[in-house]
Amino acid sequence: MLLTRKNAFLKFAETFLGRHQKVVRWFLVCWTIVILLFLLPNRGMSPVWSVPYFSGAANLEAGRGWYFLPSEVDSLKEARGWSFYTYSFKKGGQGDLQSYSQNVPGYLYWVYMAHKLIPFFNEVFSIVCLQAFLHAMVCFLSIRMLESRLARLIFMLFYAINPLVLYFVTFPFYYFFQSISAFLLVLFFFGKRPIVAVRIALIALGILAFLTRKTVLPMGLMLSGVLFFQKRFALASLNLAAMVLVPLLLQYVGLSPKKSPGLWHTAFIGIGAYPNPYPGLQQLSDNCGTSLYKKERDPSFSLEISGSFVKNTEVMDSYFAFMKENYFRVLNEKPLLLARNAALNFFQAYSLGHLSNKPFIFNLLIAISGLCYFFLLVKERAWFFLISIGMSHLAFTPYFPPIPAYMFGSYILLVFGFCKVFIENSSSRGQEISVKNSCL
Repeated sequence: MLLTRKNAFLKFAETFLGRHQKVVRWFLVCWTIVILLFLLPNRGMSPVWSVPYFSGAANLEAGRGWYFLPSEVDSLKEARGWSFYTYSFKKGGQGDLQSYSQNVPGYLYWVYMAHKLIPFFNEVFSIVCLQAFLHAMVCFLSIRMLESRLARLIFMLFYAINPLVLYFVTFPFYYFFQSISAFLLVLFFFGKRPIVAVRIALIALGILAFLTRKTVLPMGLMLSGVLFFQKRFALASLNLAAMVLVPLLLQYVGLSPKKSPGLWHTAFIGIGAYPNPYPGLQQLSDNCGTSLYKKERDPSFSLEISGSFVKNTEVMDSYFAFMKENYFRVLNEKPLLLARNAALNFFQAYSLGHLSNKPFIFNLLIAISGLCYFFLLVKERAWFFLISIGMSHLAFTPYFPPIPAYMFGSYILLVFGFCKVFIENSSSRGQEISVKNSCL
């Protein structure tokens, strides 16, 4: 009875959408415009973290490492409204520039390419435009892989023009590019096989996304697995080789850090996402780590560009070692607390994600809803989506909650998976049952 009603609803929705296509399209266009007007201008991250990319792109030269103009940090802090998109990043003299190696350089290249492609805007607005274009292409190709009108509408509403998604599309920082790795998984699994040149270009796009955000590594490995099982051995090998060799090459020429000890800072402050007995870890904030270091080690410690953290590698190493020491102290004292946190993180990533500094009950309910979605995927034997969603957050959920910025790559898999598994597959099963009943 329930399946019959569900099938009747799906049939009604398909008929309704077929009759009112123009109205639906105009609604989607108007809704998108309103949301973008509300979101723009999007300042993104603090200039302390974003200026090394924007100023670095303005000062990027062949044969030289990653350098930026530190004075641009204070200048960009003063920018208000649309002036953030019109600010002109300057080329600095050799004595004015400061080297930077605290993050991976992928986003630096995206910003540089965006400004070369759209030179009449500054680096910030150029990368926002490029991200919007890539988002539009991802949504267009994803919709083409969906056959049902209802599935396409749901994908549009809950992903393509979802305000949360559009916020990160217009957010001038590297979080957006996690969605590229996730989309490539969907494209190679469900899409038609493109010509060889396009396949290689897509692999290159995935490698650049990996260089932008290292947490997409599990998705990159899964992509090689998908290609291997599809007997595309050359592409699978190319993807694996590039994921190993390209980062090593960038480290060799000095454009990428040789180690990423920042994981221990992230792991330590991640404890503060949930109730715990540690007074200095009662919220999810970078300040939890820096305040503790100031209190116990160095009162003058600062994360600012002009501060000791950026300018002195010994201070940076000392801070990360301190974070590692404190994380393992908590691990030894409260292993079950960290296991609980990891379980909550894991299942929240199958739903909306973690809501920072909200009551614990909210995030517990989100984790329960993610657990339900997880078991529904198991019930439907939707192994591709079950595994790919897990891979999209596997690199950080063991120690850090899936806040929307970190799990942005999961959203397209969650929505596309729902459309494929629970709309199109259910509709197909309903049609098969109708045919069998009519035969009887």
